[in-house]
Amino acid sequence: QADKFIISRLAVYDVKTVRQLKSVLRSMMQSAVLDGMILRNPVETRLPRAANKEMTILQSGDIAPFTARALEKSCGAAILFQLMTGGRIAEDIGCTWDEIDLERGLIHIRQQFKSGKITPTKTHETRTLKIWNPELIRLLRSQKAWQESMRRLYSGSHGGWDDPLGLVFTTDRGKPLPYRTIENEIL
Repeated sequence: QADKFIISRLAVYDVKTVRQLKSVLRSMMQSAVLDGMILRNPVETRLPRAANKEMTILQSGDIAPFTARALEKSCGAAILFQLMTGGRIAEDIGCTWDEIDLERGLIHIRQQFKSGKITPTKTHETRTLKIWNPELIRLLRSQKAWQESMRRLYSGSHGGWDDPLGLVFTTDRGKPLPYRTIENEIL
């Protein structure tokens, strides 16, 4: 019965999801065997291997509309930075201006912003990226100019500009971009 149930789930769910379901059921049944509630574990099904899904690669004609849509978002610059550097979201939103050398075309990834604070990167290692793409340099210069204009606009107002960390990607008030915002916009 358990095997039939598991196999029937393949019609509804992805193989990886069914594999996870099988694992949970198998563990539960194994506990029942050990507790003497049943004689043998009924979950014996061998599932097919998960098929590798084709990776979707942006074609040159897809990039301009994607860029235009990304820039409509409040976190558009961070999304494009992510696209151009291939970094982790937490590292990108934790990037500070002192880690970027636009004159030499270098980005030093030393930290990440996670759970409301700056911490070392996931690997605890500094990586240095060479900026080969002139669009990335333009993007970063534009981001810096935008932040300066927001700093001037909100400097005297209630709740003003608040960026003590010198982050590259912030809200219009200088607060760190929420990780989930970037993740949700990308996905």
